[in-house]
Amino acid sequence: MKPAATRVNFPCPWASPAATFRSSKRQVVGRDESRGPDDVWKGEAVMNTWRYALAMMFAISFAVSADVPLRPPSTIEHWSPNRRFCAVSVPGLLSQTNMNRDRTTVYEVGSKGKRIEKWSIEGWFRVGEPSNDGEYFVAGYDGMNLLPRSELPDNSNLGGIDILRIYRRGRLTTTIRLREVVRNLRNLERTVSHYHWGDYLGFNQAGRSVVTTCEGDRIEVDPAHPKVLKRARCKDSVPRCSCCGERAD
Repeated sequence: MKPAATRVNFPCPWASPAATFRSSKRQVVGRDESRGPDDVWKGEAVMNTWRYALAMMFAISFAVSADVPLRPPSTIEHWSPNRRFCAVSVPGLLSQTNMNRDRTTVYEVGSKGKRIEKWSIEGWFRVGEPSNDGEYFVAGYDGMNLLPRSELPDNSNLGGIDILRIYRRGRLTTTIRLREVVRNLRNLERTVSHYHWGDYLGFNQAGRSVVTTCEGDRIEVDPAHPKVLKRARCKDSVPRCSCCGERAD
């Protein structure tokens, strides 16, 4: 007679360590009777911990290297650092007044949440931020921190991409392009399907818009004098992103 087949349910490597430890006791098959039950359980717990750690390392490395597709246009609110002004960016398809025309409107927000329209501009912006006084709106590149791949070895055709556009009371005053913030376009970091140029940090306490670059530079732009770029080396080795809520010091 053939021995009955034994089914083994291996713990999921993405389960929590506690859940893995709890399940390891009942998933043991063919234990070595010369070892105590505590020794067997401890050994299996260590193995499960390694499985969990390796799975997490793989998941993190995949998330870092993968390029997440951008979300389709929708209404976005861009707030000033002091929360006194809010720029509402509405794509044309969702606008009730300007059909097929993207529009961004800057509002002053009162203590009770009442919004008073100050000025507006044409365009929908995925990345942007009004200044603390409501005079300026700084818009970023629609692709955020990722650029399309270039077929040229020196990436020179990417130099004209607008990284920052500065508006004052409804009028475009300055455009800062990629070649002005990245010294050597060959230094763009290759991702799965794009190039990483840098990150937006938003306005700092001095009222300057801050970006970091893939070359390790930290650039501050004064909206009132946008062509004078204050450049310094980044203090942080890991660039931060404005999307997660962190701001410049």
